[in-house]
Amino acid sequence: MNGAMVAEQFGVYYHASICWPDVWREKKYKWSTVFFMALDQACGVPFEILKTIDAQERPKKLALAVETTFGGEKFANACRDAAQKNGFAFFEEIKLPVASKDYSTELEKIRKAGVDGMFLYTNAGDCEPLIRQMKKANVTVAFLQTWKGGWAGKFWKDLGMEWMHSTCSATASGRWNTHTREHGIWGNGITKNSANIP
Repeated sequence: MNGAMVAEQFGVYYHASICWPDVWREKKYKWSTVFFMALDQACGVPFEILKTIDAQERPKKLALAVETTFGGEKFANACRDAAQKNGFAFFEEIKLPVASKDYSTELEKIRKAGVDGMFLYTNAGDCEPLIRQMKKANVTVAFLQTWKGGWAGKFWKDLGMEWMHSTCSATASGRWNTHTREHGIWGNGITKNSANIP
């Protein structure tokens, strides 16, 4: 968005590749273009995947955790709409401060609420520490869907096997504990599998 705003100010062309088209379209920019997925579709896909999980295994208490930015606010609104359209609701909503080093307050809120599924929208610099702190604090969710921070190649490289609890192309479901992680993936034609990963 910042690049598009500068392009308008100076009358030069700018192409944004990672910007919600809905948000860009609202501004009626004349000097920029955008190519990215629609926000409603991005938020709707995980609910479609959740519906393919057997009702007994499906997470019952979903949390929406988003960074405290303009994009996070837009994403949260679209996620709430997608949840309602698909017959779901968020049991808990958590705002994640950008560049926080300590998520203990937010993680305790997740633990106390009994959250078993989480939708996470935050940048890679915050997503990685949050995932690591979840594991260290033994805060587990059976379903974790990431956007933004979970897309970065650096995220996968840095977290190694710890990332196995989340993905953005097919939503992962599993449980962490201190010794093994049971892991199964559903959605996009993938069949349910389970494995013990040390």
